[in-house]
Amino acid sequence: MPRWRRWFLATCWLPPALWAATLLYLRPYDGWGAWAAAPLLLPSVAIAAVWLAAGLGLVFREAMRTRTVDMRLVAASVIGGAALVYYTVAYWLRQAG
Repeated sequence: MPRWRRWFLATCWLPPALWAATLLYLRPYDGWGAWAAAPLLLPSVAIAAVWLAAGLGLVFREAMRTRTVDMRLVAASVIGGAALVYYTVAYWLRQAG
């Protein structure tokens, strides 16, 4: 197993952990305070976006090299990009309903 793949799989929990820590930090705020503190979510969502893009790039690279899709890399990419996936799906659902 290549070193980059091992590193990516071992650290895929970091972006969701950062997102969860930010949400825990923002929990006591309500009303205008929540709106004022909301930009604190942007770094965790940006890191999740970078993580998801990098992971899917690695999946594509490995698929082109080995002609198989590594589902562990796909899962690690989605886990790492969970914040971005959550906000994207929530936005789509809000627009649909």
